[in-house]
Amino acid sequence: MTVDDIIQAIRDRHGGAFWGVFHVVAGGGYKFLPTGHILTPAAYAAVRAEFAPAAEVHEPGPTAAQRKVNALRYKAENNHG
Repeated sequence: MTVDDIIQAIRDRHGGAFWGVFHVVAGGGYKFLPTGHILTPAAYAAVRAEFAPAAEVHEPGPTAAQRKVNALRYKAENNHG
């Protein structure tokens, strides 16, 4: 199954909800749940780009550790600055 086939299947059978038909797999791939095909990150990016303009694609936010550092910086700046 090609990337174009997957895009068409998502349009026809899943109403364009690309985010609901993939799971991340160990090793950095993405499993297309309806067929079990594993896509590379580049192939998944091509599918994602077809359905979500760049402005609508949300990357993961800061990690818990980054949030803690940000909170400590905020406290330090507001208490001493």
